[in-house]
Amino acid sequence: MGHSIRRVFAPIERKMRKYCEVDSISLPNYSLRGLALNIKTAVNAVRKGKYDVVHITGAEHYLIPFLRLVTRNKVVVTVHDMASLSLKSNGARVALKHL
Repeated sequence: MGHSIRRVFAPIERKMRKYCEVDSISLPNYSLRGLALNIKTAVNAVRKGKYDVVHITGAEHYLIPFLRLVTRNKVVVTVHDMASLSLKSNGARVALKHL
């Protein structure tokens, strides 16, 4: 099944729980059609919570502008894999660097 970010991040999350309160939100859909559902799920969760920091640990970077609309707190992103920046297509490389 490979290494999901959730599984890789779990030990870090456990360690963080010793020092602060941590909530995890799993998004319901990983398809292009599911983007709207993911956005709604994340925005609703952040609206309900009282968070100092919202940390995105997977490929859901597209959530940043939506989360910034509903929280005044920090939105932090961890990028786990930059290998795609070495793509031969210059257009793809420029787009990924911009994101």
